[in-house]
Amino acid sequence: MLKRFIHFFFLFAVVWLIGFGAFVVHIQSQATSYSSENTAPADGIVVLTGGNMRVAQGLVMLYEGKAEELLISGVSEEITLQNLLDVYSANSLVRDVRTHITLGYEATNTRSNVSEAYVWASEREFEKLIIVTAHYHMPRAMLLFKKHMPKDVAYTLIPKVVIPSEFESNSWMVNGDMLQLLVREYNKFLITYVVG
Repeated sequence: MLKRFIHFFFLFAVVWLIGFGAFVVHIQSQATSYSSENTAPADGIVVLTGGNMRVAQGLVMLYEGKAEELLISGVSEEITLQNLLDVYSANSLVRDVRTHITLGYEATNTRSNVSEAYVWASEREFEKLIIVTAHYHMPRAMLLFKKHMPKDVAYTLIPKVVIPSEFESNSWMVNGDMLQLLVREYNKFLITYVVG
């Protein structure tokens, strides 16, 4: 019995490691796959909060005319649009597009990001959305959007990844915190894939 358990555990570990390796290769390859130039125009942009680079990317794309409106989903209650304008006050593009920005306060995790984005998109009859988040978060985010966006509308989802500065060089491979982050995200992806 113990021998069978050890064999199963070893097999599971090998499969997990192969999957984790494929996951890491995939997210790193996204850096070249989705540049802002080759991102197709859409009805709306949805930024999943979790880093200033994500918000900045969403603002730039809105200013460039990649979409009509921008939703920043999962914003803390104490943050206002004026706070956002103050942070990016050096860049006039924020002032130019401020009336096209919606701050979403309802979402507390990726799944509720999907719900918040759906309500926002359906109110505006948007069907084509650009999803902005970190490269390591994108696989799970896209999986959740595809699983939980209602099927009565044929939504088109365009991923736009942001590469956090910690991942811009290969030093992340020897950074324990970054490796732990990737392991957690991979495990969350697996759970989402199995149970949604």
